[in-house]
Formats: sequence, C-alpha cells, structure tokens
Amino acid sequence: MSAHVGLIYLMMAYSFLGSLLGVPQQARCACLFKPLLVHGAGIRSHSLLEQEGGPEFAVFLLQYRAKPPASASDSRSPVVASIPLSSLVPASRIHFSIGRANGVPALLVTSGRKALTKPLIFSALLTNPVIWNHSQLNNIVYQLGRNYYDKNAYDFVGLVKVREKTYLGVRWYSPAASGQNQAAGIVLLLQVRGRKLDLILSWNREYWDADTELYRWSGTPVLKRSAKGNLLFVDWDGTWKLLPNGEWRNIGMAKKRL
Repeated sequence: MSAHVGLIYLMMAYSFLGSLLGVPQQARCACLFKPLLVHGAGIRSHSLLEQEGGPEFAVFLLQYRAKPPASASDSRSPVVASIPLSSLVPASRIHFSIGRANGVPALLVTSGRKALTKPLIFSALLTNPVIWNHSQLNNIVYQLGRNYYDKNAYDFVGLVKVREKTYLGVRWYSPAASGQNQAAGIVLLLQVRGRKLDLILSWNREYWDADTELYRWSGTPVLKRSAKGNLLFVDWDGTWKLLPNGEWRNIGMAKKRL
C-alpha cells in the first residue's frame, strides 16, 4: 500500500469523525483532501478518493479544480485505471468475460480456470475525472445528486476483440426516471502490460433527447465487430467506426429510435 493510499484511509476516518461533530461536508473535503491532491497523489489515489469519497469528493474536484489525473480532454487515450494481476501471464492466455458481482455487471479476468483479479465493477467510472471533461462531470454529478443516475445502473454493451485488441463498451442509464432521455457511455481498450491490466479510454459519449426515451432495453448503443474486422459503435446518432489514428468517424445513418 502506498503512503498516499494509507493517508487517504486515515483522512477518511477523520472525515467521518468530522461528520459526527457536525463539520460541514465541503469544509471536511477542503481540509482533508486538498493537501493530498496538491502534493501529487497519483491516479490510483485519485480513483480511490473518488470511489470511497463519493459524490461530495466529485463536487470538491469541480469546485476547487484540484489537480486530477489527465482529463479526457488532455489525452486522446488516457489510462482510466490500472489493475494489478495476481500472476504474470502472457496477454495471449488472458481471457475476458462478462459476469456479475454484488448484483451489478462485472468484468472477469482469467487464465484457464484461474482468476487473475477480483471481478471488476465499473460503478466508480461514472464520476472519474480521467474520463469526463469539466462540463460532462458537472452534469453527471448533478444527475447523481437528484437520483437520476445511479453509479450501479449500468450495462455492458459489447466485449469485442478486433485485431488482437479487446474493447469493452459500458452504458449508464436512469433506473427510475419516467422519461429516460439521458444516458452516458464509454468504450475502453483492455490492455495487459506485465502484471497489470490497463483500462484505456477510447471514447466517451453523452446522450440527451427531450423527445426520446433512451430505454435500458432498447438495444442501443452496441459495440461490435464488422464483417471486415473493424470496431463499430452503433448508437442513436449513427454507426461509428474506430480509425487507425484512434478517432471515431460516423459512417452511417442513425439507428431507428425505439
């Protein structure tokens, strides 16, 4: 455990004590988290702060503009998270599959019958500043605050291998709204490097349509492989193709909305 991670848990304990004593939430964030961020907490520390700290830390990031890992606008393909693997296994022998853990979709990473890591849950990525720019994250935090989004309300929309690379599509939806007209999604490249698995952002998407209900079971979006071996992402705005330079190009008409 790194010094930063140890400090995070200690700070959270003090934050909990502060809540019992009636110290305002924003003040607790400013006193406890800001010094750590200023002194260079790394990507894993930021991810842990965001995951364990909850929406109040996401709000703190937005308001104080603390120094997060490179945002989606800073790099075309940033590393969202790095997950340690229990064994050093050649990438060609690693298998990805979809399962469930704690009642939510999970990514399973195995080699033969051996699990190389615990089932990976993607709830925390909905407010990960590596993925979303300031405007997107601001909207997502707002939607979480009014219970429109739920971090655990997501589906995998495709696990696809293209040219020896594996991609995963994830979509968040509103589990309770009567008019489900917002959704958010990402495409991740799953890349094994030594004894770690890097989740690399390929694309992020936000959807909003006042006249359309983006139902969970609509079958859109979907990540798939074309007959020619290209990676395609089909959503309400059309069919998108991943180009060799990492950009996505709309190559077809929008899918008929359900």
